[in-house]
Amino acid sequence: MNHTRFWWRGVYTLSATFLLLLTLTVSCKKKKSDVGLSAVDQEQIIDGGGIDTFQLLTYSKLDDTVLTKNPAISILGAYNDPEFGIAKASIYTQFRLTASNPVFEASSSIVIDSFVLSMAYTGFTGKTDAQTFEVYKLADTLSSSSDVKYLVDTDFPIESTNLIMPGTGTQKMEWEKDVMVDTVLSIPQLRLHLDTALAREFINTANAGTGEFASNEAFLQYFKGLCIKTNGANPLVGNGGIGYFNLTDDASRLTIFYHVNQSGGDPIKKKYFIRVNSAAQRYTRCEFIRSPKVQNVIDNPSMGQSTFYAQALGLRGVIELPTITNLPKSTIIHKAELFLPVEYQTGQVYEIGSLITIAADVFGDGLFALNLGTYSEFRKGFVVDIRAFVQQVVAGGIENMELYVGPQQFITSANRIVFNGTNTTNKLKPKLTIIYSEF
Repeated sequence: MNHTRFWWRGVYTLSATFLLLLTLTVSCKKKKSDVGLSAVDQEQIIDGGGIDTFQLLTYSKLDDTVLTKNPAISILGAYNDPEFGIAKASIYTQFRLTASNPVFEASSSIVIDSFVLSMAYTGFTGKTDAQTFEVYKLADTLSSSSDVKYLVDTDFPIESTNLIMPGTGTQKMEWEKDVMVDTVLSIPQLRLHLDTALAREFINTANAGTGEFASNEAFLQYFKGLCIKTNGANPLVGNGGIGYFNLTDDASRLTIFYHVNQSGGDPIKKKYFIRVNSAAQRYTRCEFIRSPKVQNVIDNPSMGQSTFYAQALGLRGVIELPTITNLPKSTIIHKAELFLPVEYQTGQVYEIGSLITIAADVFGDGLFALNLGTYSEFRKGFVVDIRAFVQQVVAGGIENMELYVGPQQFITSANRIVFNGTNTTNKLKPKLTIIYSEF
């Protein structure tokens, strides 16, 4: 599951009213009604003993313990979402040698043409207007120990010098556009030109033979890695975007493009690169300045009954089902469908994603994924099967607890979702429909 375990302090005590909209029996006597039957498969009604729709309690909670160490996809950029506010994402990563003890020509014969950091795109959300990027050396070593946790808000030390070549840092994130690399058309990638003085330093150090390039362990002590970020400026409302990158793709690398001058001959063009592979430590850092409407729901859970929110890397929607325990312990749950409608937003460019994760603190040590929910374009919301959870609660196997909902790509995207709450003024409301039998 694409999220981390986390712990909550504090308990929200909320009340709810059980709303029995429809019951139908097979073997016992109950009042019959045809209200809403058109939305339910008639075969399911025959197999089950009742169809109940339960009222929900909805709100949002911050998750400030999201682990972002070594994600499959890294994210970079900044946007100002009219609904959610400002989000800024930075990348911290190591680089590793492709071979030890590289051999270069004499430093005096080498002319460095460019030094490029490239990162292969896998996606994007927002607007592709220009952003100004900065690159800094890491001032400390990223740890590979499982005991060291890099959280979404971890502030790692970096050096003070911006390595971007002057005049080249402002770019559009053209994530769908192939690029020409050394006369060859290559996949879409962000290409940042760095100060060639660092490339010259690499070559001189390798030629000196003092051991820094003898192994990856030695190299990581010498060159600890890079922080890639935006310049910190807040985008205007409705502007900006965040790119998704596969740092372990072959196109993601640091490349020195150079040529070697020869006496009496044409220069020989060459290149040398180091990469981010699966052993390279990396993490994503995000900063949020949330809009007043989102912050209001965080600070006042009751406001989530109208609208509630979920946002990757920091904010989860919460759902309580306080009345499912009114069902007898002998109840057999045939189906429990949770429907979570999404607020329609005209012209929205910020992604909601196609999947959500429903999770709960089942074992008392952090969130455990219960199931994935799929977005239905026809129904304009997410549909989740939570039958197993409801059955366990009704039977007394587990406590009735909060359900947490968020984008399935919780640490590898900037997806965000506006959910309709129970008291929404919109037509579609969240609901839990249970088909069951009583014995």
